Amino acid sequence: MEKYIKTNAEEQQNTIYTTKNISLHDCTIIAQRIQEENKMHGHHMIEHTAEELFQEIHTGSCCGIKDNDKLIWFIKLIPVQKDWCILFERWSLFIHKKYRDKELWKHLVETILNDNKTLPIYAVTNVEAVKKISKSLGQHEYTAIDIPKQILEVIETAGKLLENDVIYSNEILNVLIQKLI
Repeated sequence: MEKYIKTNAEEQQNTIYTTKNISLHDCTIIAQRIQEENKMHGHHMIEHTAEELFQEIHTGSCCGIKDNDKLIWFIKLIPVQKDWCILFERWSLFIHKKYRDKELWKHLVETILNDNKTLPIYAVTNVEAVKKISKSLGQHEYTAIDIPKQILEVIETAGKLLENDVIYSNEILNVLIQKLI
């Protein structure tokens, strides 16, 4: 899917949302940025090869925003599985510095959530801008102590949550959490 999106006057006119028009070259840049981020800030992002990212684009679990054919934002749903349960963590893997703190992020997250309403999706953050957007999109907010142990074990598969982390869930995951409380 590809469509032009509304941007404010200071942004380019050729801004599009896309799920398919992301090249292997774009994925190579994303994979390199993840590695750089992990070197600078400790291993906190799951590394993928460019080929893995490129293949996932065609499964619908990734989407991005391009401006004048340059990838400026990329988001991915990462399956997280433990024993009985599979959840999907929402990750922004690449954000061009020029576009941080823009409404484009809200549009991209809203679109991937709408396109995947049947999946239990969550995001973990301690970043105020991410919290603000997640709340504005009607995501349910939890802390680690509010989450049932069975769900928390899945979420913490990649590593323990930080003390100030907040978990945002979509409606499907919220229903599961409420059933287990």
